[in-house]
Amino acid sequence: MNILYTDPDYNYNNFHTEFRELYRTLSLRNDKISLQKMIREDNAFRNLDSDTFDLIARYTNQRVIYEEKENIRTAEGGFDMFKAMEEWAADERAEGRAEGRAEGRAEGRAEGRTEERTVIVENMLKKNKTIEEIVDFCNLPEDFVRDVEKRMHVTV
Repeated sequence: MNILYTDPDYNYNNFHTEFRELYRTLSLRNDKISLQKMIREDNAFRNLDSDTFDLIARYTNQRVIYEEKENIRTAEGGFDMFKAMEEWAADERAEGRAEGRAEGRAEGRAEGRTEERTVIVENMLKKNKTIEEIVDFCNLPEDFVRDVEKRMHVTV
C-alpha cells in the first residue's frame, strides 16, 4: 500500500511547511546527484526542525549523519542538512584517502620485497647456482626463480 506519493516533477511549492522539503527529498531519494544539488541550492535545508531532519536522514539512507546532528545545529535552533551532508562527505573522503595510502604502502612494500628477492635470485644465478639450490636456499617458488632466469636471458 502506498501512503505517500512522491514525484520529482510535482510542484511541491504548494506546501508551506517542512513537508515541502520532506516530500521533495523523498521524490529524489533514488537520484543522489539531484538530491545533493537540491539540498546544496535550497536554503530551506539549512534550518530544518529535528523531526524533518531525522525523517530525511532516515528515508534517504543517510542515517550516518545522525552522528553529526548535534554538531550542525543552527543559530535558530534547527539543523543544517547541507552542512551535515558536507561533513559526512568530508569524513568519507578522508577515510578513503587513508585507506588508499595504506593500500599504497602495502603495495609498495610488496613490490620492494619482490624486487629484493629478484636481485638475490639474479645474484645467485650469476654465481652459477642451480634453480633447485636457489629454491631450497631462499624458500621461493620455483616458477618465480624460473621467471627471473628468463628475464635475465632476455635483458642480457
